[in-house]
Amino acid sequence: ARRIDAGHERGEVAGTPSYMAPEQALLESHPLSASTDIWGLGAILYECLTGRPPFLAPDAQRTLERVVGEPPQAPRGHNREIPADIDAICLKCLEKDPARRYAGARELAEDLRRFLEGEPVTARSPGTLESAWRWIQRNQAVTGLIAVVLIGIASSTWQAYQAEQARRVAEARKLQAEAAQEEAQNQRTLALGNAERLRHSAALMASLFPADETELEALRNANKAAGRAVEWLQARLPGDEEAQAGILRAFLDALMEAGKTSVAQDFVYHISTRLGGEYYRQVVQRLLAQDAAEAKVAAMLVSYRLAPGRNLLAETVSATLAAHPQNVEALFVATLLCGESDSGESCVETDVAERLVAREPDNTANWIMLASRLEQDRARLRDTIRRAASASRYDDRYGRNLLLTREAPQRSGARLPPLLAELTRIVHAEIEPEIAFGYLRFWDTPVMDYRAVAKACKPHGKDVLDPGLRDDCLAIGLRLARSRSSLIANMIGAVMVMRLTRGTPLWDEMLNLRRRYQWVNASLKDREESEDDGLGLPAEYARDLEQFGEMEAYLRRLDRFGIPRDPPQGWEPEHPEMLLPEEDRAEFLARRAQGKNES
Repeated sequence: ARRIDAGHERGEVAGTPSYMAPEQALLESHPLSASTDIWGLGAILYECLTGRPPFLAPDAQRTLERVVGEPPQAPRGHNREIPADIDAICLKCLEKDPARRYAGARELAEDLRRFLEGEPVTARSPGTLESAWRWIQRNQAVTGLIAVVLIGIASSTWQAYQAEQARRVAEARKLQAEAAQEEAQNQRTLALGNAERLRHSAALMASLFPADETELEALRNANKAAGRAVEWLQARLPGDEEAQAGILRAFLDALMEAGKTSVAQDFVYHISTRLGGEYYRQVVQRLLAQDAAEAKVAAMLVSYRLAPGRNLLAETVSATLAAHPQNVEALFVATLLCGESDSGESCVETDVAERLVAREPDNTANWIMLASRLEQDRARLRDTIRRAASASRYDDRYGRNLLLTREAPQRSGARLPPLLAELTRIVHAEIEPEIAFGYLRFWDTPVMDYRAVAKACKPHGKDVLDPGLRDDCLAIGLRLARSRSSLIANMIGAVMVMRLTRGTPLWDEMLNLRRRYQWVNASLKDREESEDDGLGLPAEYARDLEQFGEMEAYLRRLDRFGIPRDPPQGWEPEHPEMLLPEEDRAEFLARRAQGKNES
């Protein structure tokens, strides 16, 4: 963001004309400084005193001309009851020459204090009678003796003067109280600047993200930028969530206008993670206090990777399983979270996967998660693969976990702080902020670990799997690929099948499945960038995902846009090698390069 003394670009007039200092209104490159903000304070004080801004014309251009070329009418010219000292203080703030204004807010505040305490203000020189009166006010012990001598001479005059002064002081204190309220509001104005300066700062921040960066580079940059943005907001606008939200909104708007929707999505996610930690912890504690198993399962999902507080996940899992030791949903989520090898967190429930498969043996997903813990025990791993293949269904609870995480903040009753509420409105304008914040939290929950099964089912070189293992692996792969669950399950299943069925109709079916995924992904990306659909997860998509699975949810979104579900004949993705298993890609690229050379 631009510093206050950085100056503005040539030709840029940024601000509300009636409140702009002359150096802002001029089109030359005049530096902005603390005295510029003193002018703004004076303009606000002027309107408080008179009911109108210091300069006003029928249009912005003529208003700017008056700001630059005409002196302001004294506030007392509008209202003779305005104290002369306040009048002088206000006019000193509005001096055309920045050097003749107060040097800073501290000097202005000191003059206001002098006015309240009856001392001479630096903005003007008082007359002889007024100086004498102020001396009397500051030295009442001495003037008490003088008053005894003089009381018989000027009793009536003194009483009248005292009454007038009391009235003036009371009026001044009233004005000061009103000015103090305006000054508090003005601190926010000073921090935010006007709308144009805010947008200019946001555009500068948006330039930190190169347009040609890769998706991974964008993600990393968004994470780092989110950290810097949080530090900047908390340092420059401590406790002012309204101002912080305004800057974030302008920044995200600038990213969207620059065509960087995906970067904006990553940025929103990282900002919510950094700023929402304390709120999420409140959500977890409130959910754990509820009796329902659903509430405690939701608490487990929200508690994952909440930093600081690495023990929160373990405590939440233990509390949930202690209250509901046989609940399948609780056992599944505990296995999912505690078995995620990169979490950096540990769970004391080391046997939770075994308890899950014992409770629900007919779900292939449960056996796959158990297999991830048995990679070094080949005999048990082989038996687990056999049990996974013989299970009757596959359910990774992807849509269900989304539902629980989405509703967790609202279910908990924890109030979403204003800044986070505004952030979620940017992302999900059509739904309640607490629900939207639950969506943001869902993207930090882990996916299942398929590596142990995928590795065991992968032929090495020209080696083939023994027939029993091959059949089990093929059954697992087909169940994953054809399931109405998460896309990662579909894609991993397709690769498992392709490795075992080269040259068969099954290989073609899986290739087309992966091609369809690439088609959907490319079509929706183009649609979002061209139509500016926003950053959020559309409500219809979320409902479809919970009910029909992730692939079908994407396809239904294509239906709403009028885009065919399947790619046209001959369509290929930008990187067609990604359709193949990893070990086949190098050979594909080499053949394609050779074909180009021959042509």
